[in-house]
Amino acid sequence: MKAEHIIIFLNSTINIFKEMTSVNLEVKNKTIKNVPVTTEEVGVIIGITGDLEGNIILNLSEKCCCSIAQNMSGIEFKEYNELVESAISELLNITMGKSCSVLEQQGLKVDITSPLTIRGIDVKLSVKYSPLISLQFICENESIDLDLSVRAK
Repeated sequence: MKAEHIIIFLNSTINIFKEMTSVNLEVKNKTIKNVPVTTEEVGVIIGITGDLEGNIILNLSEKCCCSIAQNMSGIEFKEYNELVESAISELLNITMGKSCSVLEQQGLKVDITSPLTIRGIDVKLSVKYSPLISLQFICENESIDLDLSVRAK
């Protein structure tokens, strides 16, 4: 994956999280991961198709999901539920939609699939392209990983 594409995904994530949740994501680390990727508690997966193809995985805790959903809606969530799951899925959907818009401005034709949410601690996820780039963020003292398994066609 080109560095300029990583920067687009990074910036879109930071900007959409701030816009939708009023949360400032702090970049903690950028690492390389091999498959399988292991979930923390919640993994949201979106596929990328077109001139770029692969998967994006948002990996975070249920507590972090509840906090983000509360910031998005103004409703307090004491535990993870369907509304929280919907909010997190939609947040990643909007984030990747923004990334695709920026990529299209650079002449790439890309689209995204509907988000898929997986719950469970240490669930192993295999993706087509390995190794993958992991962007690690801190959000209100919680860790969030955005794993990019994307390649040019």
